[in-house]
Amino acid sequence: MFDPSGTTTGTASTSGSTLSVTLLTPATPTAETTLTVSGEGFGTNEALLGFIYKVAAVTATTIDATRPALEPQDFVLAVTLVNTTTLRVTLPSDIVSGDVQVGIQQTANSTGSPSQTVSFVALSNPARLNITPRITRFISGNRVAGNSFVLEGTGLSPTLSQNSVRFLASDGSLLGTTPVASVTFFPGLRTLLGATVPSGITLTVDRLELEVSGLRSETFQ
Repeated sequence: MFDPSGTTTGTASTSGSTLSVTLLTPATPTAETTLTVSGEGFGTNEALLGFIYKVAAVTATTIDATRPALEPQDFVLAVTLVNTTTLRVTLPSDIVSGDVQVGIQQTANSTGSPSQTVSFVALSNPARLNITPRITRFISGNRVAGNSFVLEGTGLSPTLSQNSVRFLASDGSLLGTTPVASVTFFPGLRTLLGATVPSGITLTVDRLELEVSGLRSETFQ
């Protein structure tokens, strides 16, 4: 069952069938793509199902001070039911990375009544969903040593220290890395991040990569 405090308190069971999640494909998806969820006990009515991901508390120091902080909350996404053991969900632009706890919610009815029974089962192996980051646009600034710039991307972590930018030469060799200085989340939209090119880089920066919690984006040129 799912406790409003965010705790999974047992194995969920509805209509005599145990609800479980056994596999996510791909294991480290990117935002704005389809995730396939395999398990048991999904039933035949997709209106009763939801894909939940949890955003933990975020301190003000991890967010651009000019924007509201990302609030800790549970997000419920609509799913497409393939069969009783498989469903698909489209991950939104603003889904965060950095060990996101996920699970499947199954309600007793589709009325939306606060008193309806809700069963919840969390992903157990692995216990978290990590989002592969992606750079989508170079917004402003330049790639010259000592200069700051702003990128648009997806799959950022709300913990600032888990985000960094890698600078590459035209041959793909690593010139240096720098921590991300600010991350700005916009509900339903892609994320903005700010950083500065390390002053020690003397060669031309040709490509960029984003690294979040050990996962790297594709190279952005």
